[in-house]
Amino acid sequence: MLEPVDFPYQLRPSQSSRLFLNTDWSKTSLGPVDQWPEAHKSAIALCLNSQFPMTLALGSELVNIYNDGYIPIVGAKHPEVFGIPVQQAYHEIWEFLGHTLERVRSQGEVIWHEDFLLPLIKQTEPEECYFTFCYSPLSNADGEFDSVVSIATENTLAVIEKRRLNTSQKLAASLSASLSLSDLVEGLVSALQTNEMGDSLWC
Repeated sequence: MLEPVDFPYQLRPSQSSRLFLNTDWSKTSLGPVDQWPEAHKSAIALCLNSQFPMTLALGSELVNIYNDGYIPIVGAKHPEVFGIPVQQAYHEIWEFLGHTLERVRSQGEVIWHEDFLLPLIKQTEPEECYFTFCYSPLSNADGEFDSVVSIATENTLAVIEKRRLNTSQKLAASLSASLSLSDLVEGLVSALQTNEMGDSLWC
């Protein structure tokens, strides 16, 4: 029977902390917890004790560790994607993630996006999801940036509602200003062609 992880920080009771303490990390690329850099251990304590959505990508394989606040973002993939490489957990957006996480690790760059489109698979198909998030570098025992900390909020409903409101306002303006059928059609086409889905995923 697997012995719970001997962790030097107290963790508040949660789904994610239980997963963390009951994972055999020696079988992952991270190795036994007692060999982890102190910065990684303290970041995990901060993440798992926070009620704000946070996730970590640790080590060479960017192993995925997140807290309970992040579970709604993970969706039906939870808990299977806890403790596996980010590339496997979020393969549907890896083209963006791989490039972005490498920038953070190689350059020590802090990256911020607001109301950014990431089509995550939360159930079975990619969904239109918008997030405001920040990626920050995390160093190892040698002082090299080998990992990433992310804090995120999902704004999907607010972004979609704003888009609907803007479209409705444009449609109303077109209707009130139309003097002919051709003017009406032109106004409708103009309003509906406007796409406020934010930055492209691949920018």
